Amino acid sequence: MRDLQNYHWRILLVVSLVLFIGLLFGCSGGKSIAGKYVSRDNLDHLELKRDGTCYMEEYGSNYGKGTYEVKGTTITVKVDFGWSEGKIEGNTIVGISLMDPDKIWVKK
Repeated sequence: MRDLQNYHWRILLVVSLVLFIGLLFGCSGGKSIAGKYVSRDNLDHLELKRDGTCYMEEYGSNYGKGTYEVKGTTITVKVDFGWSEGKIEGNTIVGISLMDPDKIWVKK
């Protein structure tokens, strides 16, 4: 009988640990930065994919594919023609632009 009780406690412990780890790593508490963004005038487009790649069109120029990296609230985008850094503020990103350091991108 004692062995059966120990077995149940072990099962409960394992299940609890699995749930805790799932919550810890699966729910970071924040929304994903990945998605499609447009400039406020709706002329420029930025797509951030979950795998860390991106696509950018700005002022009628196709900057093509690239990569991005997020550290805290700072995002760095690297495309064929250069790189740019911006700040994440909720559903907007401020500053990612090869021409306009104050550009505001809004998530669709």
